[in-house]
Amino acid sequence: MTEKKTPAPVPETQMKTSQTQPPMRPPASQDLRFVIKESMRLGLRFLVEVERALKKLNS
Repeated sequence: MTEKKTPAPVPETQMKTSQTQPPMRPPASQDLRFVIKESMRLGLRFLVEVERALKKLNS
């Protein structure tokens, strides 16, 4: 009387729909473009600040 009951097999269609898929991410190339663009922007801001400091020192 101590039979082990096995769960009923789940059809493949139910397994696929019950699993949550990870959110779609943009391609890595877009991430790289963002990093390069922001690095260039920060570099430009740094150079502008250095130029301002040099102008103040010269005057």
